[in-house]
Amino acid sequence: MVQSIDGYLINNASLEPWGFLLKDWIWVVEKYVTVCKGDAPYWYNERANTSMLAAAAWRSGFVAVEAYSDEKKVTAESEEIYKGRVDLWIGTSEEEWSIETKYDGVNLKTLQASSQIEKTILKAIDDIKRVRCNGGIGVGVAFIEPCIKKEEATNLDNDIQAFINMILPRQDHAIAWCFPKIVRQLEYKGCYYPGIILIANVLDK
Repeated sequence: MVQSIDGYLINNASLEPWGFLLKDWIWVVEKYVTVCKGDAPYWYNERANTSMLAAAAWRSGFVAVEAYSDEKKVTAESEEIYKGRVDLWIGTSEEEWSIETKYDGVNLKTLQASSQIEKTILKAIDDIKRVRCNGGIGVGVAFIEPCIKKEEATNLDNDIQAFINMILPRQDHAIAWCFPKIVRQLEYKGCYYPGIILIANVLDK
């Protein structure tokens, strides 16, 4: 019987409060695919995935603001400032996190997946380096959407687990994954899009 494949892991003290947040992120994704049958929030774009994380923040007792205006550096190394937008801010009465997000799709079985994921993570980290975090914690978040051709999906659950196992040893600061059972064979143009992985890394101060 097909079951949802989900979970999370936190490897950094600055993200320990995200335990409930990541649990609720999984819940939010599952809720969406249950209500919007034949659809998934994660296969649209970066902004759609960011909104799922914001929804999870509110559900878990945080507050959240998306796409807010703030001063940003032109580059991570630059002192030149311009008025830009930050993807997401979440906070409690005690802690706050400024977040820049990136999104990419990867082939579930390609040998290049690891390097592609690394590039997406580094883009998110580079973006958060340009943000004034105002005493809070800066976090780069990568949303990774694996896909696989229908004819290659002979043992999809095993392929998903192998993909997760490939990412876990990276020791990113937090990782969460959600592969809902009801969209395990969500199809578009001959490929399955079974779920989404969230990878978060805290900016070194």
